[in-house]
This record gives sequence, C-alpha cells and structure tokens, in this order.
Amino acid sequence: MTIISCKPKIKQANDSVESPSSQILKDSIETKSDNFIITAGKIAKNESIYCIVEKMPSFVGGDTARIRYFDENIYYPKSAIDDSITGIVYVTFVINEDGSVSRVKIIRGLQHDIDNMCIKVVQNMPDWIPGEQMGKPVKVSFNMPIKFSFANRSKYQSNIIGSNAKDPKNEEANDIEIKIYPNPAKDYITLGTTKITNDMQFQIINTKGQVLKNGQILSEKETIDISRLENGMYMIRIISKELKFSKTEKLIKKD
Repeated sequence: MTIISCKPKIKQANDSVESPSSQILKDSIETKSDNFIITAGKIAKNESIYCIVEKMPSFVGGDTARIRYFDENIYYPKSAIDDSITGIVYVTFVINEDGSVSRVKIIRGLQHDIDNMCIKVVQNMPDWIPGEQMGKPVKVSFNMPIKFSFANRSKYQSNIIGSNAKDPKNEEANDIEIKIYPNPAKDYITLGTTKITNDMQFQIINTKGQVLKNGQILSEKETIDISRLENGMYMIRIISKELKFSKTEKLIKKD
C-alpha cells in the first residue's frame, strides 16, 4: 500500500444556508489548485496516482458543465430534510488514463443517505478529459466538496428523493438512449437516439475542451461528417435544454 498526501486545504462547513444547486461546486472552483490529492487505498505495484500533473484533468465543457451536471443530478434526500441536515460532503475520486472515474470515497460525510447520494452521482459522471504527464495520460486524484443547504427549498422541492412531486421532463430525459456507431470511425458516424426534441444538439469536443463541430440533431439516426478531424480521442455531447438533458460519449477517430 502506498499513501501519499499533498495536504489539500479543505474548507470547513460554515453556517451559511445556500441552495444545494447553485452552491454545489462553488468551493471546489474557488480552491481549484488544492483539489488534487493522493488517496489511501489498495494501489497496485508500480501504479502511480498523481497529485499535480503538467496537464490537469478537466470536465468536458469546463466548470460550467460540471456545475450543470451536479445541478441536474444531486437531490436532497427526504430523510435528510426531516433531520435538518446541512453542510458539506467531501468526496475524493481518481480520473483514470481514459478519463473514466473510479475509487470514489467519502473523505468527510454528513449522513449515510446524503453520502450514498454523492457517491452514486460522482460514479455516474461522464468521462473527463484525462490528465497528462510528459505527454502521456496518467491517473490523477481529485477532491470535491458538495454543499447541502435549505435555501430556496421550495424551488428544489421536486428534486427531493421520496417526494411525491416529480418533474415529467426529467422522467422523459431518463428514457433517452444514445448510440454512436461505428466507433472507432474514419469519415462518418451515425448518432442514434430514441427521442428527438426541437432543440436537441450535438457537440464534438477535443481533449483540450474545444468545441470543433456542432449542430442540430434532426432525426433519430443523424449522420455526422468527421473526415476533417485529426485522428485521436474526442467527446460527443448531446444536449436538450427543453428536457434538461445532457449526455457525453467517447469517440475515437482513426483512418
């Protein structure tokens, strides 16, 4: 077992009462340089998990997209509301060489139902743009605070687990399935979706977070020309503001 610490500065929970949605990642963005640590755990022989690397991992679309993801997926458990639980959950996880998320753990929690919620949402995050050291993708550990409070409670009442109130648009978005084929691809890909909305769009994003191609999805089998893209890894994001839907898939372009 190898345990290394970068001594991150973790902010203490304060007495302020703010919306879990709008404040969910405020602290992590403000303390961005302190977010990367090595966590204790079973580490394979010769395996390296970095604290800080030349090119740090990044959520596809940046901090704005990361906030939106948590804003759309974090709910306030009803039991936690009944117990008047507020504060900050500190979660640590590893971004792997392929951008996937693993080794999700709670550093400091509030209550089992809130902690389990945070673990599940972090585990289900779309792949990140991986970190790099000396031009090669590497594992990097990330530390994230998630804040829970009662401010604007009525606004988020429909997002409470166990509440009878449900947002039909969220239910509809959960049923959408996305498929990209072929993958890897050379000149064209087909983007298949089980539902189309008037505002559904796609974005093709490179590993630097730059949007290289975008457009509207007009059919359940949309053909997209990728012949001008260089060989390599990309992310495809499908978005519908109408359904509050966002999903990201990995794409490999090669001849």
